[in-house]
Amino acid sequence: MVQLFKSFGLALLLSVGGLSSNSLQASNDLIQEKINSITQEAKMECGDSFELDETAVTLEDLDLDGKIDLGVLNEAGYSCPEFGSYYCGSGGCSIHLVTADGYLRGTAQGWELITTQYGEKVILMSLHGSSCDEPGTTTCYKAISISKDKFVYQK
Repeated sequence: MVQLFKSFGLALLLSVGGLSSNSLQASNDLIQEKINSITQEAKMECGDSFELDETAVTLEDLDLDGKIDLGVLNEAGYSCPEFGSYYCGSGGCSIHLVTADGYLRGTAQGWELITTQYGEKVILMSLHGSSCDEPGTTTCYKAISISKDKFVYQK
């Protein structure tokens, strides 16, 4: 398995061709399909006892144009009661970031969407200290922005 997010140093796992601005619904459907595909894998591993908390999936229209720009699937919302949950650890949980043209997955203790002083939306990932060569008790952060449905971040 790929080492996930050394400092949310991000494994870029999937890229799909861009969508025209006229296909808002197609973009929304594509993001939802990607999220459904990811959860299907977890269901297959867990079996019939798999549960997905309603807060596990977040869909964001960052520029308020009616198009979903970002889908976030947080495995903290996964549960596999039959076998016990194994989706999270001391470093956090797997978090999937999905756009129409990109996909990132990594381990984080949490995430939030913040607005810069210039009105731009940025994803702020809260990481285990070891991601920044610090003790685990020290939280560090990684900022990720989206430009033309692609993730932009410092590596």
